[in-house]
Order: sequence, then structure tokens, then C-alpha cells
Amino acid sequence: MHYSLIVDQIDREILHMLQADGTLTGAELGEAVGLAPTSAWRRVQKLQQQGVIERRVALLDPESLNLGVTALVEVRTGDHSAAWLDRFTSGIAEFPEIVAAWRTSGEVDYMLRAWTETTPPGPGPVNPGSPWPPPGPNSTWRSRCRS
Repeated sequence: MHYSLIVDQIDREILHMLQADGTLTGAELGEAVGLAPTSAWRRVQKLQQQGVIERRVALLDPESLNLGVTALVEVRTGDHSAAWLDRFTSGIAEFPEIVAAWRTSGEVDYMLRAWTETTPPGPGPVNPGSPWPPPGPNSTWRSRCRS
């Protein structure tokens, strides 16, 4: 069996540290794993080139943005057409409160994670009479909130 990617224990330690703080320097990483700063940074660059590290991002604190409620919204639909998916994708893109979306299997077709100031409406359609959510046979929405 051929492995095109070899990640050793030092790489794993570097990855673990970068997941906790993506701003660490080569010197800080090297000191923590027992390497020279240049060697540690070369490992980071290699991991980026191999696609192990996709990108570096800033994690936001929702409460400091006055978005203290995290809502998980379950979406069920009887329409799995490409046209419905296009409308759905376009629709959720217009809501900055929706910070993640997943296609799931089982009873729930999609799961959305949203940040909001207030608790969203309970079970039932969102904004009845509006074009959003996209119409579809047997489409239902349910939300669960945590503050």
C-alpha cells in the first residue's frame, strides 16, 4: 500500500497546537516540539502544500457580537431535486445568521447552525406566505436553541 502523505508525531503535535492557536510562530512551535524555528516552519509549509492544513481562520465569539443564542435548525424536504437545492442554497446564503449547513441522512435532510440575538420561532414554517423557505412537498422546519 502506498501512502502519499506521512504525518509523524511531531507533525501531529504541530497540528494540535495550530488548531488551538493558528497564529503561533515557527519559533513558538519549534520550542514546543523540540525543533529549530526554521525546521518547525518548514513542516507547517509542507503540511499546507499537502493540503493537511487547508487554511487559517479566525474563530469568532458569538456573545461578543451579541449573538448569544445558537440554534440548530432541522430541515426536512420531500423535494430532492437540483432546482430545490439551488433555491435552498441561495436562500440560506442570504442569512448571515446561518454559519454552517450540513446534508444529513435519516429523518432530517439538512441541519443548519445559526447564531441569533433572540430565540427563533419554534416548530413550523418560518415566515409563512414568503418565498422562503423554498416551497416543496412535505418541507418542514424545526429549531432547537441553546443560549
